[in-house]
Amino acid sequence: LDALCDSEVTGNGIAYLADFDKNGADKEVLASNDSKLVDGKPVLLPGGKIGKPEGWKAPELEKFV
Repeated sequence: LDALCDSEVTGNGIAYLADFDKNGADKEVLASNDSKLVDGKPVLLPGGKIGKPEGWKAPELEKFV
């Protein structure tokens, strides 16, 4: 857990130094991930991987750089 938290702190620090809009990018990625849910549940593929429903779009992060 410590390493996971450290990686987040490091990533946020890099984003700050690069002058990225990390908060906006996080919201964009979370919205994209939420759009993978169908009726509030993930679409599970064989092997347990979460699938992408038809019409899913990857997050557009260019505006946050």
